[in-house]
Order: sequence, then C-alpha cells, then structure tokens
Amino acid sequence: MNFTEQILYSLMAKTGKNSSEWLPLLQHLQDTADIMSCLCDEFLSPSFAKACGLEENEFKKLAIFLAAVHDIGKAIVVFQYKIGDKLPERKSALEASGINFDVSYDKEKAKQTPHAFAGEEILNLLGCPECVSTVVGSHHGVPAESVQDLSWPQEDIAFYENYYGRDKENIEVLQDIWQTIFDMALDYAGFLDVSELPDIDRSSQMLLSGMLIMADWLASNTELFPLLSVEDLKPDDKLRAERAWAKLDFPQMWNTERSVISNEDFKETFGFEPRSVQSEVLKIVENSENPGIYIFEAPMGCGKTETSLAASEILASKCGKNGVFFGLPTQATANGIFPRILSWAEKQSTELYHSVQLNHGSAALNSLFQNIQRGIPQEESDSGLIIHNWFCDSKKACLADFVTATVDQMLMLALKRKHVMLLHLGLSEKVVVIDEVHAYDAYMSEYLEMALQWLGSYNTPCYPAVGNAALSKTNVTCPCLSWNKKV
Repeated sequence: MNFTEQILYSLMAKTGKNSSEWLPLLQHLQDTADIMSCLCDEFLSPSFAKACGLEENEFKKLAIFLAAVHDIGKAIVVFQYKIGDKLPERKSALEASGINFDVSYDKEKAKQTPHAFAGEEILNLLGCPECVSTVVGSHHGVPAESVQDLSWPQEDIAFYENYYGRDKENIEVLQDIWQTIFDMALDYAGFLDVSELPDIDRSSQMLLSGMLIMADWLASNTELFPLLSVEDLKPDDKLRAERAWAKLDFPQMWNTERSVISNEDFKETFGFEPRSVQSEVLKIVENSENPGIYIFEAPMGCGKTETSLAASEILASKCGKNGVFFGLPTQATANGIFPRILSWAEKQSTELYHSVQLNHGSAALNSLFQNIQRGIPQEESDSGLIIHNWFCDSKKACLADFVTATVDQMLMLALKRKHVMLLHLGLSEKVVVIDEVHAYDAYMSEYLEMALQWLGSYNTPCYPAVGNAALSKTNVTCPCLSWNKKV
C-alpha cells in the first residue's frame, strides 16, 4: 500500500460516541453510491430521468457518480483535524502517511468551509462541470452563495488553511487524494472520464440534489449502515446496501396502467356511475396527447373529488408517475377529504402495499391517520395502506405514495428553504391535485404561480379544481397559466 492508499483508507467520514467506532470516508461514499443505485432501480418512477432531461442510463450513472463523490469535501485538513480528535489512531495514521496537521483550528473559521461547499470547490478544481458540482455543494440542503476557485494564488483563497493547512507539501498530497477519489467515482458510475459528465439545467439540479440528500441520509443512518471497528480499514462487505435496503422495507412504487376508465371502472371504485360532466372530463384527460394542467370548474356536489382521483389514475399512467398529492386550503378540509382519499387509495393497494401521509401541522391529532398500520406487516393484512416511518418527518412526507395535505405544503416549492429539494423530488413524481383554488388569496397566488412553474419544468401533471363561476378570477387563471412558463 503506497502513501496515497494509506491516506485514502485512513480518511474519516463519521465517528461514534467513543473512539472505538468510525466510518471511513471511502466506505461512506461506497454506501451512498450503492443505496443511490437501489433508489434508482426501486424507488423512482420510469419518468424521473426524463424530468431531469436525461436518458435513464445516463441519469443513473450521474446519480451514482454524485453519491460516490458527494463527501469529497471531507478530505481537507480542517475536517480531518477536528474529527481526528475523537479518532486519534486514524489521525496518527494520516500524519504518518504524509498529512501535516500544522493548523490553527478556530471553530468560527472552520465554519467558513463546510464540507459540502468545499466539495463543490474541489470538484471545480478537478474539471467537473459547475452545473454538476453545485449538486454536491447543495447536499446539506442549501446551495453555496458563492464559490471560489482553488486554482487561484494562495493569497486569494479565503480560509486557505482550512483546505491545506500550513504545510505547502500538503497541497500535492491532498490534490492527489482528491483526484483519486474523483477518478474512483467516475469509474464506479461507468464514466470513462470527466468529459462524459452531462450538462444539466436548474430543474435537474434541484431533483438530483433531492436524490443526493435522500441517499446521504439513508447512508448516514447507523441502523441501516452500522459504524465499523476503528481497526477495520478496508471492510470487504459487498452486501451492506442490500441488507440496508431490505431493512428499510419501502413499499413497491404505485404503478397504474389505467389510461382509460370506463363507467364500470368508475362505479367499482367510487360506488356510483359517473355523471355526464365527470365522464366528459375523464374523456378529455384520456384523449390528451401531452398531459399538462387541467382546470375543472363545477358547482359543489358535482363530484370534483372523485373526478380528480379518477383523472389522477389516467394521468399517472400516461406520464409514468408513481403517486398523487391532494392539496386543500385548510386543515379542516384536508381532514374532511382524507377518508375519501383513503377509500380510493385502498382500491389501488389490493395486491401491493403503498404508503400514505396526512401532511399538515395537526396530522398527529387525526385519529384515522394514527390508526393506519405502521410499516409493512409480517402477516397478511386487510388493508394495503401503511404509514412508513421514514416518511413521517415533515420534510420527507411528500415522498410517500399518496399524500393528502394543506396546500401550503405544495406552495413551499416556491421558497428558498433548507432541504426544499426533497419536496421537489416528492412532487415531481406525482400527479398534483389542487382543490378549491378559488379560495386562495392574491398572496397565495404568487406562491402558486412559482410552484406551478417548477412543476411544469418537471412535466408534472396538475389538476386544479375550482368552484362554480370562479374561473374568471385572475387569482385562478393567471397562476395556472404559469405551468407552461417552466423555470
């Protein structure tokens, strides 16, 4: 093992509560890449790569590359110096291999180069396209406001010591390490060299950032990916991700093939035959060649909810989506419609289990929601609906298959909010129904307009339902037209 290899296998990513457990950087990168592969194969819909503007194989290669290189920013002096306080054996091994930790550690100074942002700057130095490296810079939920060039002269690089320390000999050693990690990631993903990395646009960056955050959170879960003994440098365990995926036990994605719904299908699902207006709406949706946004205006009592759900099945089949988001203006209206959503969702879950979420601030007080079974049961169950614990966090709730929520959860697509990429990821995979749009005021309509631009960029079919005689209002028509503007 040469010096470069010794340093590679001594680089630290995570540590336990004491100095007896750790996770090598290379192992964490491997775990993240492997769980990303599982997500691409088992969690994402067939249309997701298209939403990112890539072919399916090209998308998967890029996603795995990002996962395999996402924490390269931890291979800097200030990060290894600090984490090494808990792992003195590994810190000593790094020093013996050629890393000089002659650095004046200052907590506030160290905060100026968080490893996600450092990773973006390192990737730029290595020739990675900036449109790709920014995804790595965003994997802790916030993109970098500005990026400096590590090829600049030392005096022009802010917090230079955080990267290299004071010893100039560290420069060549660390840049060699960065290049090695970068090349390993390219090779593992199936790229011959950096020139094969694709250019991606803003909406693709958002979705890939969401994927990378999800993969990193899973790979950082020590119940799924246990820490190793501090003596274990090169674990030969090719089944870590396979065991983690089995333990995670996500339900299989919803995949409907009903691109046409007959009167008999409608009656079987909802218990009554469709009214003429419902049949007409469904016929329009069925005949659409390029599904987009549909506005259904009808008076109360005409069955807008059932029509929306039936249309969602057709649109999901046509567009390759794997879920439905149903947004309502208030907690009361969301709670009121939730039983009808569950009744419909049960009909979608007769053979496979699917996950549901009620997503608003008081969902924990809803008895119907709380009585849904947690996780896939070991024995056969009368219900095919589950609440998966991993989706119970508010930031991850919209990743479930069928989501009933207050519409503000969807409007947050328009915000610069930490980890908002997960919301974009979840809603890009769904048919989005927005009920009672006429109830929104001018302020909400501003957010709705921006949110619909994002959804239009992902070709996510949207279905606003409005009350009678409301369509002429500008707070309905103007925001809905923004779907075609894209981001």
